[in-house]
Parts: sequence; structure tokens; C-alpha cells
Amino acid sequence: MSAMEKEISPRVNSAMLPNWINKTVRLTCKVIKFNEGEGPRLTVEASDGGQITVHALKEDVVIADPYLEIIGKVVDPTTIQMLGCISMGTELGASSSSICLTSYPHRPL
Repeated sequence: MSAMEKEISPRVNSAMLPNWINKTVRLTCKVIKFNEGEGPRLTVEASDGGQITVHALKEDVVIADPYLEIIGKVVDPTTIQMLGCISMGTELGASSSSICLTSYPHRPL
């Protein structure tokens, strides 16, 4: 595996998670619930409406906004282990599904 392949973290939705087990991904999502039971866990809704459990970084994680981009390792088809988190604010300007599934156009040389 090349160094560049190690740095790739594609944006996914819940339906795509089974294809990325043990890989790092980015998930744009809405926080549904914060669970503090056996370690901090978030229940989030992906752009396709699927719900995913996210194991948070640590117990003192602060989630201030409802929309996040989770960077994490896919544990199983419904679970991500958080490696990082980016706040996306209180509203997304475009449909989150268009953010997640946009393909990047190739620029001719």
C-alpha cells in the first residue's frame, strides 16, 4: 500500500460502510443522541437516513453543533470509531447527500 493510499479517507453514507471495514472514512451526519453508558457514544444519522453508532474519542468530548463530519475507522457496518470530528454548524447549506456523493470532475491537462 502506498503512502497516498494510507491517507485516503472517502466520504461515505451508511449504505457504503460495509465496503470500508477497518478503513478510515469521513461521515457527514446529524447527531441524534449522545449516550454516556459504557463510554461515550453518539447515534448519528447519515445523509441517506441510516443510523450509525460512533464511539467517541474520550469521555469529555464536547458536541456543540448538530451537524458533524466524523473522521473514523469503520468497525462494522453500523459502527465507527471516531479519530476526529469537525463541526459543520447548525445547518448544512446544501443537501448532505449531495455533499457525500459528489464526484470530483477531472480537469484535462
